[in-house]
Amino acid sequence: MNAIEVQIREEGDGAYYPMSLTAVPRVGDMICLESRLDASTGNEPDHSYQVTRVVHKLVHANPNPDEGQPKRKDQQTVLVYVMPLEKVFES
Repeated sequence: MNAIEVQIREEGDGAYYPMSLTAVPRVGDMICLESRLDASTGNEPDHSYQVTRVVHKLVHANPNPDEGQPKRKDQQTVLVYVMPLEKVFES
């Protein structure tokens, strides 16, 4: 199965985590994320989130670029917006 490049992003100006997944989480799903980067910097490594929205960012490349321009592939990035679970339960 091909990996899907995603960014898990906290709503607002929160942290984000670039990841490769085999499936895209859906709105309402709960995620338990362990960040080894956070652990290596002395921060709390375990995060519990609920998915609030999923945005598919698509970039259509020009299949016939001008001479001298590199030929590029179409791109897709999936942005998975999340809210920490403690904030979900405070609402």
